[in-house]
Amino acid sequence: VLATPVTLTELLMGEVLWASVKAMLSAVSVLIVGWLWGGIPSFIGALITLPIVFVASVCFACCGLTATAYAKGWEFISYFFTFWVTPMFVFCGVFFEVSRFPLFIQKVAWFLPMTHLIAVVRPLSAGIEINIGAAFMHMAYLVALTFIAFNLARRRMQKRMFD
Repeated sequence: VLATPVTLTELLMGEVLWASVKAMLSAVSVLIVGWLWGGIPSFIGALITLPIVFVASVCFACCGLTATAYAKGWEFISYFFTFWVTPMFVFCGVFFEVSRFPLFIQKVAWFLPMTHLIAVVRPLSAGIEINIGAAFMHMAYLVALTFIAFNLARRRMQKRMFD
């Protein structure tokens, strides 16, 4: 691919877009199943979450791209899952409210992007009133992390591929 007139940035953006599209397919599938089983009180709110989930999927794709850029071997990916993906799954409010954890874990959870995603998506899909200012700040965090992760990945990939 690099022999074509595609730049490294375009190549990485294509990878991020492809990963985000796959994530959206999963999100829509979960939305459909949740709706069929009656687990989504506000279907309109759940539909509103789809663009938010897309922004978050771009963020997660950029974080994964950064991990790939810094990986020295296949074993590195297990570190990424152990120290990034698993804590997000356990501590970011997927199963329990973040406020139920000790203060140290809460601070770590708010550093992770999934906490911010859940803080916006859960009220919308449950039909609960949401603070627009707080939702904007959560989304701003995801967008900022997206740009930071993408630029880290691009710089590292450029160094690895062209040095």
